[in-house]
Parts: sequence; structure tokens; C-alpha cells
Amino acid sequence: VIVCFVYHIHAIYCLPTACQLLRIPAEGSSRGGKQIVQAAMLPWPYRLFFWGVHGVFVEVAFTGLWEFAASGNWTLKGYSSIWSFFTYGLGAFLALEYLHSRLKSLKMHWLLRCVVYVVGTYLWEFSCGLILSYFNACPWDYTAFTYNTMGLITLEYAPLWFLGALYFEVLINIMQRLEEVPEWKRLKSA
Repeated sequence: VIVCFVYHIHAIYCLPTACQLLRIPAEGSSRGGKQIVQAAMLPWPYRLFFWGVHGVFVEVAFTGLWEFAASGNWTLKGYSSIWSFFTYGLGAFLALEYLHSRLKSLKMHWLLRCVVYVVGTYLWEFSCGLILSYFNACPWDYTAFTYNTMGLITLEYAPLWFLGALYFEVLINIMQRLEEVPEWKRLKSA
């Protein structure tokens, strides 16, 4: 948990410098013998990694805090699964990033976007759970909850998923604002 926490603090506050190092040359373009450098958001493998690790970190923190709230256990032992890395990473990268850019281009209010993220999260969680269940590998089971569907999703978590959607909205906006860092602008105009 500590390693994940340090990684996330580093990623959020040190990312502008890292992004400057990850510039992508524009294909076949040059100006006066000098290659034009085009700054881009983090390449997809880095974004996939960021969302996957971030999702696992949040899940471990959530389960540790849940254990404390339920039993008063101060060890704050959280848990997750390797499958969660792929579930969160691919879900945020393939679905939520696209939804964010699409809904923002439609000028949808951020609260309404968060509601759409929750619906998307439920669809993604159900789909991933269904696939993993086929291989007897689904790490979550919501059958103990009243409003569950096949034990793969539960409506009782909707408020928590909404808080997660708010958190995603903050993180994606931080990542997008990195393009406004002076180093990025200088690289774009070079």
C-alpha cells in the first residue's frame, strides 16, 4: 500500500517532468532541418498502467478502511486481485477516458457525467465479472447483498461508485491540464 501511495503522489506531482521526457516526434515532419516534436498525453501503455495501479491502490485502501469500519481492526489490511489491475486499467482506459472526452465535448455537467460513469462502471464490472466467472476466476462476490445481479454487481455500492466517479473526474482533469504546462507548450511549438 505504501509503495502504491508513493507511486501515485509521484505520478500526480512529478508527471509534467516525466511527460516532457515522453515526447513523441511527429511522423515525417521537420522545419529547417529540425524535427518537429509533438507533445502528447501519456502514451496508452502508461495510461493503462496508471489506471490499473491506481484502481488496485484505491481498492486496497477501500477494503482496509471497510475492515476497520466493520471490525475496528487498526491493521487496515486491504486486499485485491491481479485481475483488478486489468479490470480497472482497461475500464478506465477503454471506456471512461472515451466517455469523459465525448461527454465533455457535449458540454455535459460534471455531476451528470459522474452518473454516466457509474452506469458505465456497472456495465464494465458486470461484463468483466461474467467473463471471469466463466473461468471460475471472479475475485468479487456480491451474493450477500440484497440488490445484486448474479453476484457480479450490487446497487448498494452505487454511492461509492459515484464517489469513485468524482475521483476519476478529478484525476482525468489533472492529466489533461498537464498539456498546459509551459514545457508542453514549448515542445508543441518547437
